[in-house]
Amino acid sequence: GVARASSAGTKSGSIAHSLVLLTMLAPLLRTARLGDQLIRLDDLAAYPAILPDRNTYTTELIQQLFTQEKQLLDISMTTNHLDAIKMMIAVGLGWSVLPETLLGEQLTRLDVAGLKLTRQLGCIHHRARTLSNAARTMLEHLR
Repeated sequence: GVARASSAGTKSGSIAHSLVLLTMLAPLLRTARLGDQLIRLDDLAAYPAILPDRNTYTTELIQQLFTQEKQLLDISMTTNHLDAIKMMIAVGLGWSVLPETLLGEQLTRLDVAGLKLTRQLGCIHHRARTLSNAARTMLEHLR
């Protein structure tokens, strides 16, 4: 990402972060395993979604996708605790979109036809403050 200076004395930057669709719902898994067939949004619309709170970028992005395709999004639960979402998906309560870093052995990634999800993550720090070595290293990894 590119760092930008703002008028408030801070510096910010951002990096693209991949999101993946995850589930353990047997019907979706069967559909995903049928040869080269990809899951479609209308396949997902038949099952409950477990997503971050409605005012988050991720949930707004998913809602926009469903609205564009004229599909009804059934959000059965919301929480901002991503590990809780991961656990609920693992026991088969629904599907969700989570950061790729949370993909584990107990979850299956679904590829949706024509869909590649990313979001921008940002970092802000005060220009007049000295960064620790750890903070500088983290920012270098983000760039």
